[in-house]
Amino acid sequence: MVQKVSVTAAYDEEAKVWYVLESSLPGLCADADTVDDLLMKLPGMVYDLVVDEAASDGGGIEVAIDLTAHRNLRETIAHAA
Repeated sequence: MVQKVSVTAAYDEEAKVWYVLESSLPGLCADADTVDDLLMKLPGMVYDLVVDEAASDGGGIEVAIDLTAHRNLRETIAHAA
């Protein structure tokens, strides 16, 4: 069984972490210092949320995660003289 999950991550400038902003899997919440660290956390968390399904077929599940990361930058650009 392949569990496909779409995740949108955003950066919290104040906390300095990437976090799951939206997900196609209800209840998926996570944060990490980097996007790569967040991506590495997600398969285990997805498994935890769908463990009943995985247990019913007698084994593990394959996880396919599509992660989109958003970060915005706001700067004041001085006018060149």
